[in-house]
This record gives sequence, C-alpha cells and structure tokens, in this order.
Amino acid sequence: MAVKFHSPTLHGTIRFVPGVPLAFEDPDAEDYFEAAKFADYTDEEPVMTYGLGEVDIDPETVFGSGANVGDLVLPPIVEG
Repeated sequence: MAVKFHSPTLHGTIRFVPGVPLAFEDPDAEDYFEAAKFADYTDEEPVMTYGLGEVDIDPETVFGSGANVGDLVLPPIVEG
C-alpha cells in the first residue's frame, strides 16, 4: 500500500511532498497519515519506500484541532 500527501507535510525532520506515492515499512505509517488527513491511500506504485525506523509514528498522538480534538489518531487495536 502507499499514500499520497495533500500538501507539503513536515513530520520530524522529513518533508513529504504532495502528489507523490510513498510507502513505509512501518506497518502503522500509512494508516497514521491517512487517519490524520495528511494523505490518501493510493494503488499507485510508490516512488520511494521509507525504511523501518526512518519515520517516527507515535501511537499516543492525538488530534489537536477539529471535530476529533483529544482523540487518538491511531485508535488502539482491540483484540478479542
């Protein structure tokens, strides 16, 4: 799977450019960026794949504005 960012997005020290299909080895990265509304999923072949550990995805990140203020960007996985 890959994502395409809507606008230039700074995450840590990495600036993602819009419209370029990117993939991540971190299993939470694409879901995180899509849930945060920074990017959309795409079936396009990724131009680049970021390795595990290159992009820090904090599972405790919460929305700071909008309708979901205070909610986790990535909700916990419920096993059952």
